[in-house]
Amino acid sequence: MLPGGLDPVLFIVAPLGVLGVIGLTWLFGGLRDASLASPEIARQRLAELDPGFVAAGVTLARSGAGAIFSGAGDHKPRIAVLVPLGDRFVSRVLGPGDVVDAAVVGERLVIRTRDFTGPRLALALGAGEAERWRERLLEFNGGAVDPGGPDG
Repeated sequence: MLPGGLDPVLFIVAPLGVLGVIGLTWLFGGLRDASLASPEIARQRLAELDPGFVAAGVTLARSGAGAIFSGAGDHKPRIAVLVPLGDRFVSRVLGPGDVVDAAVVGERLVIRTRDFTGPRLALALGAGEAERWRERLLEFNGGAVDPGGPDG
């Protein structure tokens, strides 16, 4: 017996069981990252997640790990972002005033939003595309940023 009345067999078997479940999950493909193979697939995924958003243009992140879209046909301008969450994607549709800040960090576009469920979105677009989208987002937001933001 271990101190506190713990059985040494249970102390060893429980962690091995957890590691076994993690190993089986990995073995059978449960740890896949979501990926977009083409702009058309990105448009389809966005249409499934946000059917009301009509995309005019799309830029895929490197390795298909997300996408950013400009809106079309709306009476109000909007931008949509697809980001991976495990083996699925989640979308955020951003309107004017939703963007707190946008920055380029290396080759990544980092967007801070007012949405508490996705306050920070990052896409590896390459330095040139990231800068182009950063400028668009700041212009889209009226050229202003909120230095306090949702967490400041």
